[in-house]
Amino acid sequence: MNADGFGSRPDDLYRQVFERNPAVQLLVDPADGRIVEANPAACEFYGYDRAALAAHRIGDLNVAPAAEIAAAMADAVRRLRSRFAFRHRLASGEVRDVEVTSGPVEVGGRVLLHSIVHDVSERRRSEQLQAALFRISDVASRTANVEELCGELHAIVGELMFAGNFYIALDDPLAGRLSFPYWVDAHDPAPAPEPYGRGLTEYVLRTGRPLLASPEVFADLVAKGEVEQVGADSVDWLGVPLASGQRVLGVLAVQTYDARHRYRDADREVLTFVSRQIAVALERKRAEEQIRRLAYHDALTGLPNRLLFEDRLDVALAQARRAEQRVAVLFLDLDHFKLINDSLGHRGGDRVLRVLGERLAATVREGDTVARLGGDEFALVLSGLERTDDVGSIAQRLLDSVRLPVEVDGRELWATASLGASLYPEDGEDGEALLKHADSAMYRAKEQGRDSLQLYSPAMTVSALDRLSLETSLRGALSKGELLLHYQPILDCGSGRVTGVEALLRWQRADRCVPPSEFVPLAEITGLIVPIGPWVLATACAQLRRWHDAGWRDLKIGVNLSARQLQQPHLVEVIAGALAEAGLEPRFLDLEITESHAIQGAEAVFAALAELRALGVTLSIDDFGTGYSSLSYLQRLPVDAVKLDRSFLDETPLASETAAIASAVIDLAHALGLTVVAEGVETEEQRAFLVSRGCDRMQGFLLARPAPAEAIGELLAAAAALETR
Repeated sequence: MNADGFGSRPDDLYRQVFERNPAVQLLVDPADGRIVEANPAACEFYGYDRAALAAHRIGDLNVAPAAEIAAAMADAVRRLRSRFAFRHRLASGEVRDVEVTSGPVEVGGRVLLHSIVHDVSERRRSEQLQAALFRISDVASRTANVEELCGELHAIVGELMFAGNFYIALDDPLAGRLSFPYWVDAHDPAPAPEPYGRGLTEYVLRTGRPLLASPEVFADLVAKGEVEQVGADSVDWLGVPLASGQRVLGVLAVQTYDARHRYRDADREVLTFVSRQIAVALERKRAEEQIRRLAYHDALTGLPNRLLFEDRLDVALAQARRAEQRVAVLFLDLDHFKLINDSLGHRGGDRVLRVLGERLAATVREGDTVARLGGDEFALVLSGLERTDDVGSIAQRLLDSVRLPVEVDGRELWATASLGASLYPEDGEDGEALLKHADSAMYRAKEQGRDSLQLYSPAMTVSALDRLSLETSLRGALSKGELLLHYQPILDCGSGRVTGVEALLRWQRADRCVPPSEFVPLAEITGLIVPIGPWVLATACAQLRRWHDAGWRDLKIGVNLSARQLQQPHLVEVIAGALAEAGLEPRFLDLEITESHAIQGAEAVFAALAELRALGVTLSIDDFGTGYSSLSYLQRLPVDAVKLDRSFLDETPLASETAAIASAVIDLAHALGLTVVAEGVETEEQRAFLVSRGCDRMQGFLLARPAPAEAIGELLAAAAALETR
C-alpha cells in the first residue's frame, strides 16, 4: 500500500476490514476527487484492476455533473455520514444505479472520504418498472388518441433505457400491412402504411418473440434469408411484440446508431415488460376509439350517423348565422332498394350501400357532411352556400353518382334516388325543421316519379300532414270495413264475350271515396299492403266462387300483386289457402305484377313466380311497355300474358306512331307464346284497331267501368241473355 493510502503496517486493523469486506468500498480524496484506494470488491464491480481504478477520479465513474459531485463530497466531509444516489459507469460502459454512503476518515494523517457503494440497479429498475406501469395506465386513461398516447409512452420508455430512436408498428391483418402511428428516428423518415416485407419488424411479428439484433445477429439473419436490409444501418436494434393475451397487435422497437449506447438482455427484459402494458393500453385505447366511432358513425358505411349529423348541422347553422350565408339540408332515399336486398340478399344490399355512400361523400365539397340515417336513407349538410342555384348543381351530381352501375358478385346493378332539399333560413331556423322539410320534399320527389330533386315549399308540410292523417285512417280501414273490391270485365276480342274480371281495390271513407292513386302507393310504402293483400285475395276468390255457382263457370279473376307481397316468404301458401277456402281451381286465378317489379326483383322474383306457376295459377305482366321492356327478362319470366299499357292507346291509334309500337308489342308477345290484354280501351276506334291487330283481350270504360260485384253480376246476366236470343 502506498503512502497515500493506509501505510505499511500489515497489522493495520482498518486495512484488514477494508480489504476483506465484500461491500464495494473506495477511499476518495475530497480535494480533487481522486480515488486513493479501492478494495477487491470494488475492482470486481467496476471492472478495473486496483492500479487502473486508482488512476481514476470519482467524477470519471459518476455520470452526474461535476458540480453535483463536488457538492456531495463537501457535504460528506462536514457530516459524519451522508447518503447519495448516483449512477456509476463500469469499465464495460454499462451504467448502474448505486447508493453511496460516505463519511470522513483519517488515514495516514489525511482526511479522506470512506465511501461504501451499494448496487441498487435491480431495485431501482423494479421501482421504475412499477412507476412506468402506473404512468402507462394513467396516460392511457387521459390521452385522447393513439398518436398522443404513443408520444407519452415514448417518454416513459426513454426513462428506462436509451430510446432516442423509437417506433410502434401496428398490424392490420385484414389489409395485410403494417402501419406506424408513432415514429422517431435519427436517419429514416416514417414509412407510410405498407404491405408486409422482410424487415426486422416483420420478423418479430412473424415469430412472436423479442429480438436483440446486434450487427452479428443481423448478418446471420440476412445470410439465412430471414430478413432483408430496410433503412439505415444501426448498431443495435431491439424489438419486442406488442402482445395482449394471445393477440399480437404489432411491434415496439428501439434502435441505436451510436456504439456508446448498446442494448443488453436486461434492456430486452425491460422493453418486453413495458410492451405488455403498452399493448393493453393500445388495445383499450383502440377499443375506446372504436366505441366512440360507433357512437357517431354508421358501422356499415363509416359515414356519420344521425347523432353526428345533427351535431354537424347545428355547427353549420351557427356559422351561417354569423356569416349570413345559406345552408342546405338534403334528404336522399334510394328508390326500390328493398328489391335489391330481396334479390341479392342483405350482403349484396350492404355492398351497394357502401359503394353509394363512398360516391356521395366523394361528390360533395370538403366541409360538407354526408350521413347515413339508417336503411337506404342518407342526409347531407351543404354549408356556406352563396346562391340557391348551388343546391341544384350539387344535387344533380349526387343523382348522377347514384345512377352509375354497381358491381356485385360479377353483376352490374343500377339504382336511382329521390332527393329533397330545404334551405336555411328560408325553410327553417333550426336543424329539426330543416330535416323534416327536406324529408317532405323527398316524398314529393317520389310522388313525382322518383330519380329527381324537389325543393321544399310550405305546401309540402300540409301535404305531409295530410299523408300522415291518411296513413292513420288507412291503418283502421280494413277493420272498419271501409275497404271493398270493384270489378272490371275483360272481354275476348274475337267473340266479344266476358272471359274474366279484374279485382280493383277501393276505399270508401265516411266522408269521401279515396282514389286508389292516393292510398295504394301509401299502403305500399308503409307496408300496410301486407295485411290488405291476403284480404283482397280471399275476397276476390270468394266472389268468383259465387259467380261460378251462379252459372259463369269459365270466368277467371285477376288480382294485382304488389312488390311487398312478392317479397313475403309464405306468399304461395297464402294464395293456395285462399283458393282452397273458396273451392277454386288455381287456373281460374290470374295474378298481375307490374313490369318494373318483375325486372327489378330479378332472381328473387323469378323464384317466387316459378313457385306460383307450379301452383297452377296464371301470371300476367301489368303496364307492359312502361318499364324496362327487357326482352331477355321477358323470355325468362314464367308468365302467360302481358297487359298492354293504356298509354299506347292515348292517341288515335291508326294515325299515330304508337300504333306501330302497339302492333310490335302484340306481335312480340304472340311470338313468345303470350296472350295480350289491352287496358284503357275507351273508344270504338281503339277497339277496332286492337281487333285488327290480333289483340286477344281488352278492358276499359268503352266496355264497362269498374263496379261492385252486384252490378257486374247484372252485366254478366245481361250478356248471357243476349247470347241466348
